[in-house]
Amino acid sequence: MLRSHPLVSQAMVVGEGRPFVAALITLDPEAERPADPQAELQGVVDEANELVSKAEGIKKFVVLDDDFTEESGEMTATQKLKRHVIETQRVEAIEGLYAKR
Repeated sequence: MLRSHPLVSQAMVVGEGRPFVAALITLDPEAERPADPQAELQGVVDEANELVSKAEGIKKFVVLDDDFTEESGEMTATQKLKRHVIETQRVEAIEGLYAKR
């Protein structure tokens, strides 16, 4: 559901072995940016959460500065996400989602 929104390029849910489900989101570079992309994305996340149980819902998300690409090794030639690579290369973003604030 997240990836179907015109603002979103890619999204990857994380949370295995963690206290809640979170997501890494990248923006489509060609999409028109709303005044508040974070609020727009929160609405999309809220809609997606309506389709799953509370435990499976996304509690937090982060918008990454750059997209997942084949060149970075984060996607296959058929445009599938390489979860293990992304989890290694984006560890700081993922840890930030679970940091106590």
